[in-house]
Amino acid sequence: MNNTQSVLPVHQRMAELYTINQMRALTDDEITEMAQCLQVNAKHCWTLAYYQNMAYMEYMVYNKDEWNDNSDENN
Repeated sequence: MNNTQSVLPVHQRMAELYTINQMRALTDDEITEMAQCLQVNAKHCWTLAYYQNMAYMEYMVYNKDEWNDNSDENN
């Protein structure tokens, strides 16, 4: 797993809604959309944290780093 993370469309929309909210109050539909974006973002963060924790547990249990396992084969 690499540490490069891209911006998801939901993050772009949250940034748009945040920017709009700096200029005016959000409409009811936009507030609902922001809540939906926040929900998707929370799920994404928890999923990412889960996989990071699973990778760390594997490293601790097996004392290996799966991303470097093939390094000997490539040399």
